[in-house]
Amino acid sequence: MKSTDLKATIGRIPAFTAAVHPVVANYAEMGKEVRKSWRQVDSLIPKGHPMRLQGDVAYVFSPQRIMGSDISSFEVKIGVQVESHATLAQPIELFQVPEREYVTTHFRGGWKELNTVYFDLMNWIKENGYELDRSDGVYWIETYPLTPANPFEIPHDQIETFNYDISMAVVKK
Repeated sequence: MKSTDLKATIGRIPAFTAAVHPVVANYAEMGKEVRKSWRQVDSLIPKGHPMRLQGDVAYVFSPQRIMGSDISSFEVKIGVQVESHATLAQPIELFQVPEREYVTTHFRGGWKELNTVYFDLMNWIKENGYELDRSDGVYWIETYPLTPANPFEIPHDQIETFNYDISMAVVKK
């Protein structure tokens, strides 16, 4: 896919609160580790929990400052949206997502496309007069539908088709 073929939109994502479990791993192990963390999140804040909002959606938050970097390992946060006043059990923590402008695209594809969609999105951002916000504390958001199949219950090496939204925080050049 070329960045000119990428369908993306610019818009504000309102602030929200997520209950998250952090994961630190290298790129090769991240998929497996995210699934372990998901089990923690889902067991402590299951669908139907009074503090959990949007029961059929999960998020992965990744620090944007690492985008394009050559690093050996990094931290992401996996979680679900919760009431802002939620009280949570350890090791789950509250994570505040501030309102800001994002470029968002829906990704549906296999491993081959997964290796290029982020580069295509970065090119789209540049070509459309924006730049990635690489400030400390800024995260890109991956939004995963948990139905009809929960992707975090499928072993990472067995996924054939990925299906989620990617939202990257941007600023106008």
